[in-house]
Amino acid sequence: MIAEHAAVYLDALTVTGVTVRDQPVDPEQPPDLPYLVVYISVTTPEATSLEETADRVQADAIVHAVGLTTDSCRVVTGLVWSALLGLRPQITARDCGPIRLIDDRPADADQSTGRAVLDEVTVWRFVSLPA
Repeated sequence: MIAEHAAVYLDALTVTGVTVRDQPVDPEQPPDLPYLVVYISVTTPEATSLEETADRVQADAIVHAVGLTTDSCRVVTGLVWSALLGLRPQITARDCGPIRLIDDRPADADQSTGRAVLDEVTVWRFVSLPA
């Protein structure tokens, strides 16, 4: 179930045409700019027992749009918005709500990969219930 929820984000972001990474970037071999780094969390926030874990599932994605300039970050973030905002995922035996933007942060300097880039962050969420 976790993989299916994570795949929603990764598959949708792949169509942006920008390189999508779902793991930290290797500073020795960073991808060409611009690119996306996605961290996905799939949880059952209201479960109180193992029997309830499949009831309400929440899937969050923290998406980093990485570019050389603020303009490139904005363009890539716009592609992310187009790919995710309002998308209603299809997962077998699940009823999924639309993906919503729940937080964002403007482009900021990031040197964690050993080169000066900018990183604009958006946070997305959808919830699924048993069908």
